[in-house]
Amino acid sequence: MKIEEMKQEIENKIFDKEKEIEALRNVVIKKKKDGTNFKRLSQAIEGGKIVVDYINSSYEQTWLDVDYKGVHYNTCRIVIYGKMLDLPETDMRRRKLKTQPAYADTYTFTPNEIQAAIDNQIENDKKYIIELKETLENFDNIVNPLIEKAKELYCELKKVNVLNYEVTEAVHHMIRFGYVY
Repeated sequence: MKIEEMKQEIENKIFDKEKEIEALRNVVIKKKKDGTNFKRLSQAIEGGKIVVDYINSSYEQTWLDVDYKGVHYNTCRIVIYGKMLDLPETDMRRRKLKTQPAYADTYTFTPNEIQAAIDNQIENDKKYIIELKETLENFDNIVNPLIEKAKELYCELKKVNVLNYEVTEAVHHMIRFGYVY
């Protein structure tokens, strides 16, 4: 991959994450007029859709999919389920089970827990954007010494007349064309 392509890839990831944050901020969790939650979670979510997957037909996983227009990615998938065993004994959702919950037993998050999961995803995305921007700022400081070392290595390989053509050419391409293998 060319060095300029690597920079572009980082910029694309930043763009994608910014679009994801924007889409997540547009997700609204509605309540009924009287302030209570809807019985069906899909009625309460605006700006995203609920997806339920059944794993080996033994337990369900519930996700919130939020679509956006990015360079590489177009959907952010947030986990909105948990394991029954992780709930405290006093939680009403755990009490609904007649037997001791099994490892595979899951529950779907409440609207407040979903909002917390969305907020958590936004915070994680912000941190990732900061890391990517720092990487982009320091990119030349990281890559230029690498290319200088490659030049030294190429000169050493030529001096000792190494017969391994592939290694010599790989180093040469890295120096000449900005490719990193």
